Amino acid sequence: MGSVEKAERVVARLTEEDKYKLRRRIDECLLAAIKFDETRKAEYFVKMKDSLEMFMETLERLEREA
Repeated sequence: MGSVEKAERVVARLTEEDKYKLRRRIDECLLAAIKFDETRKAEYFVKMKDSLEMFMETLERLEREA
């Protein structure tokens, strides 16, 4: 199965809560990246990394469930 077909299966099953969780995780990552760029503080680097990892874990879970 190709990537697009797999993505179509995932997208077809997404709930509003799933979409919210994905947006929230990527928003957290972006905000941390902006703060890291402004301050160069390690805490924002860690937040950026953690939220991106959670985003990817959510995507992987949704793919497994599709």
